[in-house]
Amino acid sequence: MLHRFACSALLLLASSTAANAGGFHIPDLGATALGRAGAFTARADDPTAIHHNPAGAASLVGTQLFFSGTLLGERIRFTRRQYSDPAIPSDQYPAPLSGTMPTVTNSAGPVVVPLLAFSSDLGGLLKRLRLNLIGGMYAPNGPPARRFPTRCRPGSNPCVPDANGTPSPARYEVSDVDLIAIYPTIGLAWRPRDWLQLGGVLQLGWASASYQTTVVALAPLDTENPDNDIVVQLNTHSGVTPTAIVGLQLRPLRWLALGAALRFRFSFLTKGTLCIGARGLDGSCAVPPETAQLLPIPVDASPNPSTGRLDVPMPWILRSGLRLIDHDAEGRERFDLEVNVVWESWSVVERLAAKLDQPIAIRFADGSVFNEVDQMTLPHAYRNTVSLRIGGTYNIYDLLSDATLMLSGGFYYETATVPKAYTRLDFLPLAHIGISAGLAVAWRHWSLFAAYSYTFSPKRTVLPDAGVATCDVKQSAGCGSQVRAVAPTLFGGDEKRFGREIGNGVFESAIQQLSFGVQIRFGKQGAIDE
Repeated sequence: MLHRFACSALLLLASSTAANAGGFHIPDLGATALGRAGAFTARADDPTAIHHNPAGAASLVGTQLFFSGTLLGERIRFTRRQYSDPAIPSDQYPAPLSGTMPTVTNSAGPVVVPLLAFSSDLGGLLKRLRLNLIGGMYAPNGPPARRFPTRCRPGSNPCVPDANGTPSPARYEVSDVDLIAIYPTIGLAWRPRDWLQLGGVLQLGWASASYQTTVVALAPLDTENPDNDIVVQLNTHSGVTPTAIVGLQLRPLRWLALGAALRFRFSFLTKGTLCIGARGLDGSCAVPPETAQLLPIPVDASPNPSTGRLDVPMPWILRSGLRLIDHDAEGRERFDLEVNVVWESWSVVERLAAKLDQPIAIRFADGSVFNEVDQMTLPHAYRNTVSLRIGGTYNIYDLLSDATLMLSGGFYYETATVPKAYTRLDFLPLAHIGISAGLAVAWRHWSLFAAYSYTFSPKRTVLPDAGVATCDVKQSAGCGSQVRAVAPTLFGGDEKRFGREIGNGVFESAIQQLSFGVQIRFGKQGAIDE
C-alpha cells in the first residue's frame, strides 16, 4: 500500500506546476470530455483516451469504437484605436485622435472537428497480457480558419466587407488564416496491476497553413497610406511529423483515482511558397499594375512566388488529475468529481519566421535591385500556460430497462498565452473562461453522447501610455502594442523591417461548441479479467 501512495504523491507534485498563460486550443476533444470541461485525465475511460491519457484505455473490455464530431463557432471582434496620420485620405477614417476605427469581426463560419478512436484486445489475444491496442485519428480542438475584411463599406461600423470600400484598419494584421492538422495515432494500454494502468501512443502528425496579410511597400513607414499596400500570401504544408503521448493512472483507494499524461514537444517543419501581390490562375505572382503605377520606388519582385519554409514549434503538454468517486449500495459508480491542471510550454513560440530558399529581389522599374528580402518575421513572444479544469458526471441507473443516464458538467480557466503588448488577431490566445454540460445514454452495446460548451475571453484593451499619442518606427517605449506593420523593403535586417504599431485597441473573443458522439462496444462486456 505504501508504494501506491508514493506514486500518488508524485502525481500531486506534477499537478502543482504553475505558469502564467493559456494555450491555443480549448477543452476538449470528444463529447465525453467536453461535457466535463476537459477534466478527464484521471478518468479517460473511453477510446478518446488516445488524446487525454492513453493509460485510461487499459480498463476497456473487448473492442470499442468511438465517433465524435464537434461543431465549433468562434466570434472575434477588434476595435482599433484611432491615431493621427496625415497620409490617410481625410474621408477614410475621419474620427478624432481619441476615437476608434470600425470594428472588424471574424467572418469564418462554424466548422466540424472530427474524431475517430478505437480500443481492442484483438478478440481476446491480448487479454491474457492485460493489454489493449489503441488508436485513431483526430484534428486538434481549435478554430482552423479566420477571415477578416481587407476593405469596409464607407461609414459602416462594424466593418461591412466591400471590395471597393475603404481599407480595413486591421489589414496589416491578418486577413486570412487557414490551419489544418491531423494526428493519426497508434499505441498500447497496459494494466499490470489492478491499481495501476500505463499507456502510450505514437502520433504521425501532418499540418498545412496559409496566411495572408498586407505589408507596407515603401517609406515613409510611419504612415498607412493605402497606395503603399501590397498583399502577401504564405502557403505551406509539413511532412509526417512524429510525436508521442505517455500516461499513467493510479487507483490507490476505491474512492480515489489519479492520472497524468505527457505529450512530447515537436515542430511542424512546413515548406511552401511566399507570394507578393496577386496570384494568377497559373500560380505566378506579381504586383498588380494599378498598384505598381502608384509606387515610386519598387515595382516588382523576383522570384515571385518564392519557395521557403516556416517552422511551427509545438509545446510540451503535461496533464494531471485527481478524481473523487462515490458508489451506490450495489457498488456502482454514482458520481465523480475531477480536478485537472494542464501545463503547456508555449514559450517555444517566440516568433514565426518564413525563411526563403532564395532571397526575393525588390526591383526598380529599370530592373535594377533596390533591396533583397530573405526572411519575414512575425514576433509573438508567447509564454507558458496553465489551466484549471473541474468537472464531473452523475449516473442514473436502470432508468429504462438496463439503460444508464449520465449527466455531466464542468468549468475551466486558462490564463493568456500572449502578453498584452503582443496581442494580435492571427491566433489570439487570450485568457479563457468556460462552462460546459453533457448528456449521455448507455444501453447494452451502445452509448450516445451530446455536450455543449461556451467559452469567452475577458475583454482585452491595449493602449499606449498616457500622453503618448502615436509612435514612430524607431519608438517602442510607451507605445502599448508592439505589433507592427511588416515592411519587407526596409533596410537594416529582418529584425528591423517593421513600420508603425497596429495593435492598440480592444480585443474580444467567444467560442461555442456543440458535440455529438457514439460509442460501440463489440463482444461480451464483463470485467476486464473475465
